[in-house]
Amino acid sequence: MKSLNKVLDILEVFITTESSEIRLTELAKLTGLHKATVNRMVSVLVKRGYLTQQEVRGKYTLGAKFLNFSAAIKKKSKISNIARPHLIALNKIVKESAVLHSYDGERIIFIEEVHSEYPLRIIPEPEKSAPHYCTAIGKLLLAEKTESELEKYFSETDIEKYTPNTVTDLKKLKAHLIIVARDGVAYDEEEWHPGVMAIAAGIRDEEERLIGCVGVLGPTVRLSKKRLLDLSPHVKQCAMKISLDLGYRDQ
Repeated sequence: MKSLNKVLDILEVFITTESSEIRLTELAKLTGLHKATVNRMVSVLVKRGYLTQQEVRGKYTLGAKFLNFSAAIKKKSKISNIARPHLIALNKIVKESAVLHSYDGERIIFIEEVHSEYPLRIIPEPEKSAPHYCTAIGKLLLAEKTESELEKYFSETDIEKYTPNTVTDLKKLKAHLIIVARDGVAYDEEEWHPGVMAIAAGIRDEEERLIGCVGVLGPTVRLSKKRLLDLSPHVKQCAMKISLDLGYRDQ
């Protein structure tokens, strides 16, 4: 914890001082830390992209990593503000939990959920990452990949069978992803957790990039495969409305 506080003390110097470029000796003076300690921590921050040093023994500035954080916060806030009314409307129609996620590269980021009105409902676990190949939200992301990108993903991923319904055959998975890309909607039929069914449709921005998705999930006592198919038009329509509000233009 002490080390973490020292790192934060170093970073906060760039916020509290007028100068955007600061030398190592000045960082040590302003933080009250030993120069060797500051040097060690600054080296790690430079490697991780949080700080930048223009030349050897030169001054330090905040790195591009902070721009990534800023962009992620703005994107999340923008999607959330625009999507929430549509998410609420979808929830009223389907009566099940409606969820919103955004995509940041390979990461799937939970944004918010409008709970089901039923006492028995599925609660997403934002802090728990799930394999892409056996979840509706993950399949949408995989369906965007090229053949070579898919090969790389599957070569680096342990394809485990979490439930009897989990598809682990690569040939079948790839064929399934072609259908997901064609239909613009993906399903999770108890493939990640027993007793849980889900459906998701992608959200695109003005550049037609897949930046997030709308999903509906619930227990199998209410969500059968037929019920998921019945909900598909509503979920796709909700995702399209959000996309249009974000600048996407349907062809």
